[in-house]
Amino acid sequence: KEYISKDDFQVTINGIIAGQNGQYPAAEVLAVQRMAEAPVAIPVVSRFLNGMGIYNIVVEDYSMPQSAGGINRQDFTINAISDEPLELQIQ
Repeated sequence: KEYISKDDFQVTINGIIAGQNGQYPAAEVLAVQRMAEAPVAIPVVSRFLNGMGIYNIVVEDYSMPQSAGGINRQDFTINAISDEPLELQIQ
C-alpha cells in the first residue's frame, strides 16, 4: 500500500456472521479473520464501492466484539482504505 498517495477512501464494513441451528459460525469467523489479517489488497465486488472507483481495499484493523446472547452469531467491524493496483512498466 502506498500511503502517501492522495484520494484514498476510508471504508468501514459492519456485519454479522450468522450460524445455523444455534451453532457458532467458527469456520466462517476464522475465514473473515484470515482475510482481515492478510498483508495484501483485497478485491472488492460492490456496485456501490465500484461506482466510486474502489476496486481494492487494504485492511487497517478489525474487531469482533462479543455480544450478549449472541450464541449463533458474530458481529464484526473492518476498517480499511481504498487501494489502487500498482502497474509497473518494464522497458
